[in-house]
Amino acid sequence: DELNLLTCLTAKKLGARGTIARVRNPEYSDQLVAMQDELGLSMTVNPEAAAAQEAYQLLQFPSFLKRDTFAQGRVEIVGVPVEKGSKLCGIPLSKLYEIAKVSVLVCAVQREDGIHVPSGTFTIQEGDTLFVTAGIGSLTTLVRNLGLEEKRVRSLLIIGGSRIALYLARRCLDSGMAVKIIERDHQR
Repeated sequence: DELNLLTCLTAKKLGARGTIARVRNPEYSDQLVAMQDELGLSMTVNPEAAAAQEAYQLLQFPSFLKRDTFAQGRVEIVGVPVEKGSKLCGIPLSKLYEIAKVSVLVCAVQREDGIHVPSGTFTIQEGDTLFVTAGIGSLTTLVRNLGLEEKRVRSLLIIGGSRIALYLARRCLDSGMAVKIIERDHQR
């Protein structure tokens, strides 16, 4: 990490317009933004923290069939299955806000007969998959208000004490999950 940072500083002094430092040490993880500003780095990247963040997001919304992130992680598009007995069965899309109590955009609906780009009059049916886009906070509210929260992960077992495991465990513990890490090397 120190060599990467030193290389970026040297490149900056030699006139490089942009520098990107890979910083992997967990001790630096909380200081990356400050370090980026202080050292004049264009970007810092922590591959292990990024992998842990991706795993954490998957654990947050396990009831969704498909999920993708864009706008630098601020917005997600997810596939929400409409199962038997869902609050959404038989309602027109224009009534979604009344049930979900959150503003989301339904981009597409997958049904047995194909993909539909819905209007407000489109009626949701059992077996549909709604492709919804919104910010992370709105998706969390959507999950809770549609009763999908019961499928949330409450405990996690991680085999191996890697850096990714450490970052993931920290995130999960902060969100209230029970976490157990199994690792042969006691010091690790």
